[in-house]
Amino acid sequence: MAADAINSAITITAVFTHTDLIPDPISFTTREPTEIIYGTSTFTNAIASGYSGSGTIAYSSSDTSIVTVNSSSGQITIVKAGGPVTITAVKAADATYAGATAAYQLVVNKAPITVTPGTPSRSLIPFDSADNAYGTTTAIPITVSGLVGSDTIEVEHETAGGFISSPTVMTNGSNPSTNILTPTYLDIDVTANPQRNVPLLITEYDETNYTISGSPTVTVYRYDGRTAARAIPVTNDNLSAFNTYASSAGTARHYKLTHDITLTGSASTWTPIGGSGSNFYGSFDGNGKTINLGTDNVVTNNNTAGLFGIIGSGGVVKNLRLTGSFSVSIASPSYVGAVAGSNAGTVSNVSSSVSITAESTSTSATRQIFAGGIAGNNPGRIKNCYSTGAVTASGSEVRAGGIAGQSFSSGSIENSWASGNITGNGSTSNPYVGGIAGSIHQSATINNCVALNSTLTANSGTYTSRIAWSDAVSAFTNNYGNTIMTGGSWTNNKAANDGEDVTTTATEAGAGDWWKNTAGWSTVWGADEAHPWTWNTNRPKLWFE
Repeated sequence: MAADAINSAITITAVFTHTDLIPDPISFTTREPTEIIYGTSTFTNAIASGYSGSGTIAYSSSDTSIVTVNSSSGQITIVKAGGPVTITAVKAADATYAGATAAYQLVVNKAPITVTPGTPSRSLIPFDSADNAYGTTTAIPITVSGLVGSDTIEVEHETAGGFISSPTVMTNGSNPSTNILTPTYLDIDVTANPQRNVPLLITEYDETNYTISGSPTVTVYRYDGRTAARAIPVTNDNLSAFNTYASSAGTARHYKLTHDITLTGSASTWTPIGGSGSNFYGSFDGNGKTINLGTDNVVTNNNTAGLFGIIGSGGVVKNLRLTGSFSVSIASPSYVGAVAGSNAGTVSNVSSSVSITAESTSTSATRQIFAGGIAGNNPGRIKNCYSTGAVTASGSEVRAGGIAGQSFSSGSIENSWASGNITGNGSTSNPYVGGIAGSIHQSATINNCVALNSTLTANSGTYTSRIAWSDAVSAFTNNYGNTIMTGGSWTNNKAANDGEDVTTTATEAGAGDWWKNTAGWSTVWGADEAHPWTWNTNRPKLWFE
């Protein structure tokens, strides 16, 4: 204290500072929720009760682009993945208690996205139809989990599987209006089994907030017919499309019948596959199934009639049963058979009960017609087949037989039998009518065949033979003809046109013993494709019948 110069009154001011406030620490309810995942719902991590002061508490985030916090409640909202972010709470001091601070750190990890494919709606093949099992497109449902809110991803698949689809934007869940991949068949050569396990690709997603969980793949069955292992399935529903494709772009592909088929209704007309400059060079495996041609559903195709028009060299038709009947009027030269008008490939393990009537409509002097229970014309190979259907052929020059109308070049017929009645009507020359073939020429052969026909009928001439007419004795080996067959005078010689005599009793006895031991079929007797013959009460049948 000091006095002024004139010794007047003095004012004294005292300032007191309170420095002994009581410490009052605070802490969060959950001390270290250090890692959470993007998409976690808002949550509150407030200061736990237990402190004594009345000062307000304020919350803050060190990076509000990642995490925001309600300043008064401590409620956390996730903005994006990232961090670490420090969440701080500050309590103000009051008259008694000191201020305090508490903090914890958050790391927001990326959310894992899981993409799970369902079962494709159908398998892929090169041609489309109303078929629910096969077609050029398929639909794959996709379930997505892990997306937040309205976030989306874009999904597609590798194209190496022989099919392609557009990238598709998908949402969380299994929304059928968005989460569908639609692969389309690509006609490329994929050397693989029909089952294609193809990785799914997530091509567009928010890489800041998401990571892809796992390596999802989708299994698609694709049948391109380029190998027998990838044979294109043929069904009642895609039969018409198969006919068109096999006669055009697919003449060298492989096919397999998966169901019995009956030609009925408005779509029953059958145009032979091949024969219009597009011979069939592929394979058709009947798979032990039956095609019922119905009645008069087969039409002509470029002077041919049958299931196939012309089977080209290397073409194969096998393991099939044909029923029904058809009658055609056809231009010359005419080739008519249940399996094929003409066969330059291989027909094996086929049975036919199809009755055939064929008439040449040509106005020329030469109206040739070749008609057979299996093939009209055969420069190829027919083996392990039988026909019970009647064959009737009419024209100026006629070749009609139980298996083939004519076999020529190096054509062969082996281990086969026929029982249908055969009729040939020739208007200008004598018809050739035979229990197995009407005639064979050049180096063609018939081996181990049995003619069980009751009647051979020719309107003129002497060219009827229990087996086939030929002027080459070397063409025949070990063939047999029914002794009750009418229509000619037969020479008993298993190495000639009429074959050796055999009675019905002999052929029906011993559960096939005569066929195995005498007819020479022991090496093809069994119960599979390589050994197709088995016993059916009184005659051989194919193993799948």
